[in-house]
Amino acid sequence: MGPSSRQCRPGRKDASWKHGKYSVRAATDADDSGIREVRRRTWHDAYDEIWGPETIEAFFGGRVEMRTEREVSWRNQHVHLVAETKGQIVAVAASGVHRDGEGELRIFYVLPEHQGEGLGRRLWDETLWALRECGCDAMCLWALERNLGARRFYERRGCAAFARRTLWVGDRSQPEVGYRLDLPAQSVPEGERSA
Repeated sequence: MGPSSRQCRPGRKDASWKHGKYSVRAATDADDSGIREVRRRTWHDAYDEIWGPETIEAFFGGRVEMRTEREVSWRNQHVHLVAETKGQIVAVAASGVHRDGEGELRIFYVLPEHQGEGLGRRLWDETLWALRECGCDAMCLWALERNLGARRFYERRGCAAFARRTLWVGDRSQPEVGYRLDLPAQSVPEGERSA
């Protein structure tokens, strides 16, 4: 997931910032293994009962692929953020920009033991800032229909369901719900304005 294309600026003066005991920053290629481990662990936590642990391990082992019926054309812009504590990556958020200018949140995971501390909200806010910096006035995302916790998180932040589709991992399928959120221009809080 390393930034092989242009990284949109996070809408803040500095490349990294603190949130309590966490440091949040733009991801680098050196973060790939840490990001992969966060994704794998959170998939097991959220999806073992949906996909099954064997399918999840097959996916992360490269033995099965993930696909949908919807192909997207992407711009050479992305937003990849990681949060770490004591040198360990514990959360990741990754987005891209469609050719039509709409942003899409593609990856958003916080390790279970670090949930409930406001870190997800911070990554969410920083992702929105960065997508605005990319020129996006809306963002979409997809969540498994059965992942009620994630869906509640997105709905509490103003996301509205707009579509459904099917996601396959290997030969197993699950319905997904698409959400969209408008990203109106927003002023930077007084204490965070760039010089």
